[in-house]
Amino acid sequence: MRNCAVTAIIILRATILKATIQGGAGVSTNLLRYTIAQAIKDADKSFFNEDYIKQATAVIIALRKAGFEIVPNKASDGLVDFACDNLPFGRLKQQDFIKELYLLLVENSRKFP
Repeated sequence: MRNCAVTAIIILRATILKATIQGGAGVSTNLLRYTIAQAIKDADKSFFNEDYIKQATAVIIALRKAGFEIVPNKASDGLVDFACDNLPFGRLKQQDFIKELYLLLVENSRKFP
């Protein structure tokens, strides 16, 4: 079971790398920078005694509202096992399989730290 997830993750990383090389991540990077900057600006208006926890919380909330999720570089064993048990069934095109797997991993990354 575990081998299926490892193979899928390798395919997923290759797809993300391909999208990054082709410039697909550029728009997201700019949106990410703007979202973080705006969240910090809106979270704390004081010039002294900034509340960094408040700013960090505002950034995380703003990122999630903008459709981003913060995930670790490596999937935990629990997340990999969960993904193996919940892989999409049926015959899917590679692109559809990768999209489904990516969504499955990202949506559940907080459940399996």
